[in-house]
Amino acid sequence: MGEGRQLFVRFNCSGCHGGRAGGGMGPSLRDVDWLYGSDDAQVFSSITEGRAHGMPSWQTRLTADQIWKLVTYIKSLRTRNEPQAPPSE
Repeated sequence: MGEGRQLFVRFNCSGCHGGRAGGGMGPSLRDVDWLYGSDDAQVFSSITEGRAHGMPSWQTRLTADQIWKLVTYIKSLRTRNEPQAPPSE
């Protein structure tokens, strides 16, 4: 999860999805319902292939292992195991 968080930061995913993945120009990754599905394979596919309306394909810039690390980080959001979770309100 920690390595996935580092990749999230290094590749500027926060530029669209927000620093804690709460959304911005791109959708929140903390939501329960996702347009293209939220199971591991669907998240992997979204990162690898990209999606219409702004999500680029990352398959030429990231290895499959790196993408799986991102999937692991993204799936950790909204859980007790989330690296660098937002402060509780």
